[in-house]
Parts: sequence; structure tokens; C-alpha cells
Amino acid sequence: MTPLLTYHLTCENPDVTYTLIRRVLTALIHHVKNADQFSPLADVLVQQFCAIATCSSTDIKQERLRRILEVISVPCSVRQGSRLSRKSRRCTFTTFEVLRVL
Repeated sequence: MTPLLTYHLTCENPDVTYTLIRRVLTALIHHVKNADQFSPLADVLVQQFCAIATCSSTDIKQERLRRILEVISVPCSVRQGSRLSRKSRRCTFTTFEVLRVL
């Protein structure tokens, strides 16, 4: 999933990759039984989100941040975020506090 996510964050037309990522994440979230089974993938998503959100501000960062927010919203919303571990939720939500609203 990491190579696909990296490509999604840097490609010119992210519509197709976002649809693929969203569908794969949704299917995996419905397939796994608990947060422990989903945590390796959640760790990748949260790590990428935190890295982008805390880097210095540029136009490229804003577009990448928009894209990773779309991706991270999938595990937060499907099954009410129950497949995210407490650690992943805490890291994600504390990173939201760092973001500036324009």
C-alpha cells in the first residue's frame, strides 16, 4: 500500500488512485475483525499523514495534505473508526491541532 499511497500523493491526476485506495481500505476494514489486524496499514497511513501535516508550508504540501486527508478520512469514518487503534486515533487527532485553517 505504501508505494500506491506515495504515487497517489505525487501524481498529476489523483482521481483514479483515490478511488482504488478508498475501495481497498473499505474492503480491508470490513474484512478485519479488530484494530490489531488493521494496525500495520493504519500505522502507514497515520505516519504519512503526520509527516505531511508537520512539514514546512508550501503549495505542494497543501495539495499533498488535501490528498492524505481524503485517504485518512476513510479509516476514520468506515465502521465509525473502530479499526483504528487508540494510538493511531490519538496521533491523527493531535495532528489535526497543528493544522492551520485558512
